[in-house]
Amino acid sequence: MKKSTVILLPSLLFSVSMMAQDSIYVHKTDGSVVGFPMSAVDTMVSSPSEQKIMLSYPESELESFSFSPQIPESEVNLNQADRLQSCNILMKVSFLKKDNPSLLGDVSVSAYGDSELMMVIPYLSDLSSLSPDFSSTGSFVYVNGMKWTEGQKMNFTEVATLKIVAFNGDVRTYTLTVKNSGLPVVEISTPGAVEVGTDWTENATMKISSSSLGVMELKGKGSHFAPALKNSYNLKFDNKTSLLGITKNKRWTIVSNDVDKTLMRAALAYAVGSKYMDFDWTPSAKPVELVLNGTYLGNYFLTEQVRVCQGRIEDGHVLSVEESADEGEDAFVASASGKLFVVKDPETGSVGTGLLRSKDVIDHFESVLFATSFRDADSGYRSLIDMNSFVDWFLMNEMAKNQDAFISDCYLTITGSKILKMGPVSDMAKSFGNEDDDVAGFVSKESPWMARLFEDPEFVSLVKSRFAKIYAAKSDILNWIDSEAETLRMSVAGNEMVWRRLGAQPNEADAADVLYQKEVKGLKTWMEGRLEWLNGELQ
Repeated sequence: MKKSTVILLPSLLFSVSMMAQDSIYVHKTDGSVVGFPMSAVDTMVSSPSEQKIMLSYPESELESFSFSPQIPESEVNLNQADRLQSCNILMKVSFLKKDNPSLLGDVSVSAYGDSELMMVIPYLSDLSSLSPDFSSTGSFVYVNGMKWTEGQKMNFTEVATLKIVAFNGDVRTYTLTVKNSGLPVVEISTPGAVEVGTDWTENATMKISSSSLGVMELKGKGSHFAPALKNSYNLKFDNKTSLLGITKNKRWTIVSNDVDKTLMRAALAYAVGSKYMDFDWTPSAKPVELVLNGTYLGNYFLTEQVRVCQGRIEDGHVLSVEESADEGEDAFVASASGKLFVVKDPETGSVGTGLLRSKDVIDHFESVLFATSFRDADSGYRSLIDMNSFVDWFLMNEMAKNQDAFISDCYLTITGSKILKMGPVSDMAKSFGNEDDDVAGFVSKESPWMARLFEDPEFVSLVKSRFAKIYAAKSDILNWIDSEAETLRMSVAGNEMVWRRLGAQPNEADAADVLYQKEVKGLKTWMEGRLEWLNGELQ
């Protein structure tokens, strides 16, 4: 039996005009009966066990109230035209964790003023058996023609039609679309909280889309790691492991894309690097959803970590130009350029032979580069480097207008035969107009090495010919941005629920999409403008 509760308000907040003429009758303590059209009821909230009505009468004046009779379920006609009234309003749709164990928490969407609802649960792979919960002013709720009852499992793989039926039989129709992001879901669990600092969290476990990948270690990446931030993470497995079909290895990185509202600039850097540049190796990477210790953390970018091993950088030592070295890293300052070089892999140990050999190679290269007459360049600096990798490094960083070019996260490799190669590509957080939206200006041409190389006509000629091929692919690059935006579309809505980087309000998946498309359009406009500016400068 449904019980009813009257909640009395000091004044009528609003009324809803009603097409049906049913009334509510209030029996006052003085014996009189006052009848109201249902349009005078401020709010009526129904559930299977309770009905709440908000009126503007003092409780001391009321004795009882009654309703016009409710039609039986057998007389409900879902095929009739909608007749909108205050007693068939859908207010909220929820999926509650208590009814849906696969959820990480309760998920809801407000339905006020909107008949087409969308709910994004980015990390939920199976939408075929969910138990919904509805808050409405109606007496009956139907989902795809089936009467809803609490705890009932329903299929939401397709758009669901919701019918809210008033006590007199009037129907109002809503649609509900439930989506996941379509991206792989990475779930990581650790024995305790992931602490701030440089230590690895041991005995962590990892699953991708419910497939267990065993035990690994986890560490917050970089000096900005803190529990309240959307951090990037390094991963380390005991054994070589393939993730998402990428070549097996022990080391991986999950990039947060936190400062990038498009969530694709890192992917764009890798896509351009692998397709249009001639580096020996560019990391493979894929967008994912990340769940850490049962908490959904939004959209991330799973990528191969830069390592010396089979399938990545085949031999030698990997260095990076940095502003500072992390604790425990081997580093040195080059004699001529004054740049800090950090040995990233393999680890050399304090003043190990790898560190000393790397410093010798860099110092020798700089001494020859800055002293060589370019008429003798073939017997000078050119014999010490892979020229094409230097050309591609310059073009990659200039296409992206990477603000960290030759400042931070600038990788280079010293091969076993002591040849210096630039690359591979980094994730370039401060790039593609994200840090500087002016399409004009060079970022690396005046750096110590590049400034000198641009005095060599042979190097300049190679830059021009290589860029001409990249410029010819401008349409393909812009189309890639559109395609990636579509891939990320639902993930963006989920990421926005957690981090609010676009500025959308809670439960505004549509607003998030509009704001996201604006960001994507801005990236395309910037990319096109940047390529045009470079074309004018380099041709």
